[in-house]
Amino acid sequence: MEQVYISNPHELEKSTKVSAHEMADWVFKGPFNWKFDAIQELQAREALVISVSADFNGDRILAFITGTYTLLAQYYQGHHPLPHRKSLLEATQDIQVALNALVKNANNSNASLAISSIDYDAFTAIIHSIKSEIKMIEQ
Repeated sequence: MEQVYISNPHELEKSTKVSAHEMADWVFKGPFNWKFDAIQELQAREALVISVSADFNGDRILAFITGTYTLLAQYYQGHHPLPHRKSLLEATQDIQVALNALVKNANNSNASLAISSIDYDAFTAIIHSIKSEIKMIEQ
């Protein structure tokens, strides 16, 4: 998150005047339970949707990270039992679609982000790892 903010300072400025490091700490360690006024307290798929919405003028990084974290946390913190593997696969697909839309949104430069290939690869590696984990469980 910190590196993506460093590459996209205009997004950080939509939320705060602190450093990228301070913002990442605030998001992950703050007392907000992943409910942020800046993104209308949206979480999971709803936060991912707003992160790529052409009508959204807020912090797309905050929306994407919040959506990703809260969507996956539902499964990894026990809010969904293991039989919901199909739903988890759908969640990873939703994250991948949002990530690709943020990176490649040529029609709306306000809705695109500069994400380094290293950070993009890290996001996709996490998604791939989750999918591999699901396949191993199914065997």
